[in-house]
Amino acid sequence: MARSLLGAAIPAFRPRDNLAERSLRPSVIARKISGGTRSPKGSATRMGLMSLLGIWAAQGKGQLQGCREWLGPWGRHPGL
Repeated sequence: MARSLLGAAIPAFRPRDNLAERSLRPSVIARKISGGTRSPKGSATRMGLMSLLGIWAAQGKGQLQGCREWLGPWGRHPGL
Protein backbone atom coordinates (compact mmCIF):
# COMPACT_ATOMS: atom_id res chain seq x y z
CA MET A 1 0.00 0.00 0.00
CA ALA A 2 2.79 2.43 0.89
CA ARG A 3 4.48 1.94 -2.51
CA SER A 4 1.26 2.70 -4.38
CA LEU A 5 0.77 5.85 -2.31
CA LEU A 6 4.35 6.91 -2.97
CA GLY A 7 3.74 6.44 -6.70
CA ALA A 8 0.66 8.64 -6.47
CA ALA A 9 2.52 11.33 -4.54
CA ILE A 10 5.63 11.29 -6.78
CA PRO A 11 4.71 10.68 -10.44
CA ALA A 12 8.33 9.92 -11.43
CA PHE A 13 8.48 7.04 -8.93
CA ARG A 14 7.73 3.73 -10.64
CA PRO A 15 8.64 0.80 -8.38
CA ARG A 16 8.16 -1.92 -10.99
CA ASP A 17 9.07 -0.07 -14.18
CA ASN A 18 12.70 0.87 -13.68
CA LEU A 19 15.13 2.35 -16.19
CA ALA A 20 16.97 -0.93 -16.85
CA GLU A 21 13.75 -2.73 -17.75
CA ARG A 22 12.65 0.10 -20.03
CA SER A 23 16.01 0.14 -21.80
CA LEU A 24 15.75 -3.60 -22.54
CA ARG A 25 12.18 -3.45 -23.81
CA PRO A 26 12.90 -2.55 -27.50
CA SER A 27 15.35 -5.43 -27.96
CA VAL A 28 13.01 -7.90 -26.25
CA ILE A 29 10.12 -6.81 -28.48
CA ALA A 30 12.30 -7.10 -31.60
CA ARG A 31 13.41 -10.59 -30.52
CA LYS A 32 9.84 -11.74 -29.95
CA ILE A 33 8.62 -10.34 -33.28
CA SER A 34 11.49 -11.88 -35.27
CA GLY A 35 11.31 -15.23 -33.51
CA GLY A 36 14.76 -14.82 -31.97
CA THR A 37 18.07 -15.93 -33.38
CA ARG A 38 18.85 -19.38 -34.71
CA SER A 39 22.22 -19.93 -33.01
CA PRO A 40 24.21 -19.02 -29.92
CA LYS A 41 26.59 -17.00 -32.10
CA GLY A 42 23.64 -15.05 -33.54
CA SER A 43 22.37 -14.36 -30.02
CA ALA A 44 25.79 -13.10 -28.91
CA THR A 45 26.05 -10.87 -31.99
CA ARG A 46 22.59 -9.40 -31.44
CA MET A 47 23.31 -8.77 -27.74
CA GLY A 48 26.55 -7.01 -28.62
CA LEU A 49 24.92 -4.80 -31.22
CA MET A 50 22.00 -3.91 -28.96
CA SER A 51 24.47 -3.09 -26.19
CA LEU A 52 26.44 -0.74 -28.45
CA LEU A 53 23.26 0.97 -29.64
CA GLY A 54 22.09 1.38 -26.05
CA ILE A 55 25.41 2.87 -24.95
CA TRP A 56 25.39 5.34 -27.84
CA ALA A 57 21.79 6.33 -27.11
CA ALA A 58 22.66 6.91 -23.43
CA GLN A 59 25.55 9.13 -24.57
CA GLY A 60 23.20 11.12 -26.81
CA LYS A 61 24.82 9.89 -30.01
CA GLY A 62 22.99 8.73 -33.08
CA GLN A 63 23.59 5.26 -34.49
CA LEU A 64 25.57 6.55 -37.46
CA GLN A 65 27.79 8.78 -35.31
CA GLY A 66 28.44 5.93 -32.87
CA CYS A 67 29.33 3.54 -35.69
CA ARG A 68 31.67 6.05 -37.29
CA GLU A 69 33.49 6.65 -34.00
CA TRP A 70 33.66 2.92 -33.25
CA LEU A 71 35.09 2.13 -36.69
CA GLY A 72 37.76 4.82 -36.32
CA PRO A 73 39.60 5.53 -39.60
CA TRP A 74 37.41 3.04 -41.49
CA GLY A 75 34.33 5.03 -40.44
CA ARG A 76 35.52 8.10 -42.35
CA HIS A 77 34.79 6.64 -45.77
CA PRO A 78 33.11 9.29 -47.97
CA GLY A 79 30.23 6.91 -48.73
CA LEU A 80 29.22 6.61 -45.07
